[in-house]
Amino acid sequence: MEYTENYQLPRWVESDRILMEDFNQAMAAIDTGIKAAQDTADGGAAAAETAQTTADRAEVKADAARGVADAITSKAYTPDNKPFVIGTYTGNGDTQTIDLGFRPTALIVGYGGIIMTNFNSLITCGSVKPYEGALDFTDNGFTVTAASDGRTIQLNGSGYVYDYIALR
Repeated sequence: MEYTENYQLPRWVESDRILMEDFNQAMAAIDTGIKAAQDTADGGAAAAETAQTTADRAEVKADAARGVADAITSKAYTPDNKPFVIGTYTGNGDTQTIDLGFRPTALIVGYGGIIMTNFNSLITCGSVKPYEGALDFTDNGFTVTAASDGRTIQLNGSGYVYDYIALR
């Protein structure tokens, strides 16, 4: 009797006597080989699934880290991204809105050496509003109104140039 090269399965020739033991051994070897191959494939599939899960989790963490980095970068001081804006406006004697592109958290307005401040929390929290009506915050900047009574601070006198610092 001859045998196959790889698994030593019987290969009968015409002169061989076919025995049940040879047949059963060949089938057992085939069954064992198929089972081992299937176990190896299943183990590889499980390892691939675990690796994919790990990669997915790493990608989620990397995305979160990129988001944090972007948030930090967007708030980081650079010459093009300052935590404040400095500017001027000329009073018109009425009401005008100064557009900053953001709602300030604090604002300092000055004219002729007098500095006047207004903090956003005083305007929005319902507590004392020292410049209510004369200075109010908007979603994109602030509004100033000329004083019509002698008691309100003047932040929009006609022709006067006011300097301001608006904090983000």
